[in-house]
Amino acid sequence: MLRTNSPGTDAAAQASAAFSACAALYSGLSFNTSLSSPASLQNASYATTLLAHSEALYTFAVNASGGQTEYQNSVPAVADAYASSTFGDELTIAALFLGLAANSSEYFTQAESYYKNFSLAGQDGVFNWDSKTPGIAVLFAEVTSAMPHLGGNMSQWQTEAERYFDDILDGKSQAGMTEGGFCVTLQETLR
Repeated sequence: MLRTNSPGTDAAAQASAAFSACAALYSGLSFNTSLSSPASLQNASYATTLLAHSEALYTFAVNASGGQTEYQNSVPAVADAYASSTFGDELTIAALFLGLAANSSEYFTQAESYYKNFSLAGQDGVFNWDSKTPGIAVLFAEVTSAMPHLGGNMSQWQTEAERYFDDILDGKSQAGMTEGGFCVTLQETLR
């Protein structure tokens, strides 16, 4: 049971995104690339259940009576183990995955609105458990390409994704590359 007066917007939205991603997987959705084909584990009733859970968690993340806040503010005991910096990226990715899984332009538009309202464009951090921002433009481009009827500007998302990776390659980012080509934060490369 969700405690609506003690939200963890980031945690609920991220769980919603995971349920939606799995719902898309189990419903056989794929992106329009030769590298992606529908998974062999299709199960329509399970996909429907996952989508229902995703929508419930998303609704909670957006509308909790206690307002939107990071999980550690609702459950201070976890502040040292899970100190999220913000919830804007989680709301964005949750709405985007819901748009994909539910085939919903409404969720897609909400994701674009979050992306803009939380000023996620142009960020140059590393993709990790706390910041999904660098991957969001890539996911927007993939969803826009695979499902253009949802809306979105493919050129905009492709440009944003390419800018992020170009900045890494050009040394203009907080993220960097290892000799093996793995993206890491500059702090991690110093360890």
